[in-house]
Amino acid sequence: MPGPLLLTRTLLSIGASGGSTDRPTEDGGEEALQRSRTPGRALTRKEFLAVGVGAAGAILLKESLSPVEAGAKAPFSRAPVSTLVATDLEQARLEGAAKNAHARHPLANARLKPTPRTRRRHVALIHLESIRERSVTPYVAEIRTTPYLATLAKNSLLVERAYTTITHTSNAITSVNSGLYPSPATDIVEAEPGGISDRCLAELLGEQGYKSAWFQSAEKTFEDRPQLVENFGYQHQAYEESMNHKGFQRANYLGYEDDIVLKPSRVWLEENASSPTLVTYLGVTPHDDYRPIDRYGRKRFSSRAMFDRYLNNIYYDDFWVKNIIEQYKRLGLYEDTIFIVYGDHGEAFGEHGVYHHDGAIWEEGLRVPLIVHDPKRFEGGERVEGPAHHLDIAPTIVDMLGYEVVDGEYPGRTLFALPEDRTLFFGCRPDLLSAARIQGQQKYIYHYGNQQEEYYDLKKDPLEKNNLIGKVGKKELDRLRSEVLAWHAEATAAYPKPGSS
Repeated sequence: MPGPLLLTRTLLSIGASGGSTDRPTEDGGEEALQRSRTPGRALTRKEFLAVGVGAAGAILLKESLSPVEAGAKAPFSRAPVSTLVATDLEQARLEGAAKNAHARHPLANARLKPTPRTRRRHVALIHLESIRERSVTPYVAEIRTTPYLATLAKNSLLVERAYTTITHTSNAITSVNSGLYPSPATDIVEAEPGGISDRCLAELLGEQGYKSAWFQSAEKTFEDRPQLVENFGYQHQAYEESMNHKGFQRANYLGYEDDIVLKPSRVWLEENASSPTLVTYLGVTPHDDYRPIDRYGRKRFSSRAMFDRYLNNIYYDDFWVKNIIEQYKRLGLYEDTIFIVYGDHGEAFGEHGVYHHDGAIWEEGLRVPLIVHDPKRFEGGERVEGPAHHLDIAPTIVDMLGYEVVDGEYPGRTLFALPEDRTLFFGCRPDLLSAARIQGQQKYIYHYGNQQEEYYDLKKDPLEKNNLIGKVGKKELDRLRSEVLAWHAEATAAYPKPGSS
């Protein structure tokens, strides 16, 4: 029987060669993306199914296994133990980086200070589950999945290159709500009691008189979501279990269609909107297994059945975003609300031989839509090239509300002052599968010895088809690898060790 690493490498090579090739419009716009110059890309890796070395192999979904069959136990599933085993060389590199890592908590003592610019307004975070930027209309006009979002974007701030941090929902929302990198560990350690040492946005705004609420159309029982949301500092939480299911369809194995949150949201806003509010609307409809929902009709976006179901569920969420904003209008809150519409991570359909999102270290898994809508500004629309990522959302909200951060500093930047040549880091699950680094348009992918490293010029090759790693010198390659390992070690050190609570 082959050893763990050999088995993993074998399956990685199978997955890399066995995926389907996407067609121009059926894949959500590869060629359209090339024309529009807003890079799209690829990938997810099937999940670590469960136990032992065999599970490491099951991580890669071959096209013979349908996304429905694979997804039934995958992306939102409770954190499994990573079965990937590093070689002695890789283990030595990881240990070396860990020795030099320091637990940094830049917001442990932070607080917000009002300034003459401070305005007490409402904030709505609209979470688009598993939605990649190349499959929504504001980024690729030929993809008619989200006409409402495209219209909204005409009078909004749109980030042309926006990224997640780690391609998994619990990790992504940690970045959005804390302004920090999540732990790269496979276990969701942020959801343990006291799992986040730094102060998150809901807690900071709560001290300024804000009421906060979390509405989620998915069940609360996976990955200790209530504890994670409590760690963020939200005062009120509501999950599908407490909502009226009558008249609503299941969207997937995790929960119901996203409109189910509208009534409880309206009731809460009516009771609390005399104070400024922070509300997160976490949808789940486009998550696999992409069950057909017919509330707003169905269209034919693709001849590939599973992909067509995914795009139709994105089409559904376009109505959901509209319904949320219309609710604020009916309640008289719209003019005083800042809406942040963001994707938590992308989704892959075989572009690099894999499906779903947890292992999607390519642009398909990392690139997300990010749109800021403020009725009091952005008339005629504004565009930010980026790159930006989820770490930038919290400081942008603080900036738009006119507060100053004292006794702390966000690692991210406001979207209105992004550095031109910043370096961003990314991870996926399980944590020893892949990681990446982007500086400008140059992207490096590190696979912890499981397969060949990758290097892309995203400006010339937005779909990551031409690996340039052979042109990278050894000294430069060592530097890139060391930076990724240092990021992994620093981000890991900032959180509890898995199982330590």
